[in-house]
Amino acid sequence: MTGCVSLVAGNGTFAAVATTSGSLHLYSSVGRRISAPIVLPEPLAFLEVCTTTTAAVAAVAAAAATSSSSSSSSSSTTTSSWAAPQNSFQSPPPNPSNLLIGLTTAGTFYVWDVISKRIILKSSNTSVRSLLTTVESELRAHVHSIHEEGHDPAARHVRGDVTRVILRLSDDGLHTPMVVLTILADSAKRHTTKGKKSGVVDVNAIRLCQSFVYDENMEQWCRVADHHYSRSDYTSGFGNNLRLSSGGSSAVGGMHPLDSLQATGHDIGSVTSGTTTSDLYEWGDTTQQWYETRAHLEHQMSASATLKSPVEFSQWTIIYCKFLARDGRESSVQRLREVCNDLLGPPLREVPEHVWKSDVMGMDKRTMLRQRVLPAIATNRGLQRIVNEYQDALGMLES
Repeated sequence: MTGCVSLVAGNGTFAAVATTSGSLHLYSSVGRRISAPIVLPEPLAFLEVCTTTTAAVAAVAAAAATSSSSSSSSSSTTTSSWAAPQNSFQSPPPNPSNLLIGLTTAGTFYVWDVISKRIILKSSNTSVRSLLTTVESELRAHVHSIHEEGHDPAARHVRGDVTRVILRLSDDGLHTPMVVLTILADSAKRHTTKGKKSGVVDVNAIRLCQSFVYDENMEQWCRVADHHYSRSDYTSGFGNNLRLSSGGSSAVGGMHPLDSLQATGHDIGSVTSGTTTSDLYEWGDTTQQWYETRAHLEHQMSASATLKSPVEFSQWTIIYCKFLARDGRESSVQRLREVCNDLLGPPLREVPEHVWKSDVMGMDKRTMLRQRVLPAIATNRGLQRIVNEYQDALGMLES
């Protein structure tokens, strides 16, 4: 074995050993080598297996994955359970106990099926390093905005650094593991000023927490949870009450994926600069707040779809439709029609899948339109004509 051992991970099925030379060695449960040494472009900064029971959390040093000026620590949570394949043309889902995830010092991650010796997922063209830089830049922008507003003159000397990275491998309900990355960045609380009298000046700490999901089709990271929309009517420090009534694979710690990520971000202090409880009360029911609320609901729907969370997608869609129906203006009606048209589909009983998918995350779109969306729109009696229009269209497609 060349190089020094830097990381070790394993379970009852296999063991993996990474070295400082960039090699990855795989062994069976009894210690027999099951693969020739894998030579990676860069050494691994993180290595973890996937577990099928409780989440496994491991703290690792990810300083090599950050910029040279940033010091960071990273941890991982890997949970997975797989749904059955939906058709015979797709390869069977990998056994979660066979999965191994690694993150290189350059910020590229890999997900391997060790036993079948195939790669399941790899980041392409976009690395974790770029996300760390993005979050740091946004934090510095918030710090500098405080200085410009005159709230804290010392803020212009403060910088922001990524302090924690959480990498999670979880089930997306299909056949590819979903990699969720949560980044925590903090501003410095103190700094030394230069002048006639050198000293230490207190600076209000700002903490940002953002979560990303890697989309293998787009080959890009999608941000699903962050500190934005703090003044939305539907922003809360508590969970969104989208708890499971019974156990299920789509939940993490008793909560659905999006709810879990956003609640975690709030719990560890993900806030915008200068935003306090009094600010939220003073904001009031303004036009700007209404538009921010609408944007927040649209984000929640998109993020739920990205995380493959059907319960949350359905719930946020209903809230969104009720919100627009309550407004009743032409722009809101246009958005409602767009939602209904997507769920209704073309005026055909059977539509080719490449033209229109009849389901979203296993939920039949037309059933969702009839049972969930139209009743939400009907809360405004002034929109009853639109409800009747789509009910008639559904009746014609079923006749």
